[in-house]
Amino acid sequence: QQFFQPLCIGERLMIRPPWETSPVPAPMVCLTLNPGPAFGTGTHPSTHLCLLMLLQYAAQCQGSKLLDVGCGSGILSLAALQLGWQSAIGVDIDAQVIAVAMHNAELNGLQDRARFLHGSWQNVTGVFSCITANIYLGPLVEMLRPLTRYLAPGGTIILSGLLAAQEVTMRTAIQDAGLVVQARRGEEEWVALAVRRARDVEQQLLHV
Repeated sequence: QQFFQPLCIGERLMIRPPWETSPVPAPMVCLTLNPGPAFGTGTHPSTHLCLLMLLQYAAQCQGSKLLDVGCGSGILSLAALQLGWQSAIGVDIDAQVIAVAMHNAELNGLQDRARFLHGSWQNVTGVFSCITANIYLGPLVEMLRPLTRYLAPGGTIILSGLLAAQEVTMRTAIQDAGLVVQARRGEEEWVALAVRRARDVEQQLLHV
């Protein structure tokens, strides 16, 4: 408990453990999180970068759906809901963390808007305005092209879990999948990239 203290992400989001009950400063929203054995408290740079990306895209994703691949504690799914997404689906191959994520949804009264599923993201149906994947290079490269089938027009995929030394390899996979980098964030030796379909960007430019 002594190592999990309240954490502010930008000026909009506070993440804190259930034993912390001090008032939340306006205009922040609060996410209560009990990580248990699952990865994801917001302190690791790869998770922190994802959360900053969610803040960046929250305004354009109000009322839409999010898919969280490798959801761990559920932190990204639940943070997105607190920031204005309507619903979220998190998937993970570790059955133990699914129970943790479901518990965290209940802690925040979000159990009706969040679903956490054990198994592959390929078992999910539907399209999503935002897809997050905080994993590591190998699976990100392998899944990127098929993952675009789940991306709504104009939607964004947030990729994290990347070391800066792996960025060139990831950018090659992004280009091969018909995507372009829209935003980049770095922290220590870690990098997160937000990508969109190249044709969505072209159409957006035509209407400017």
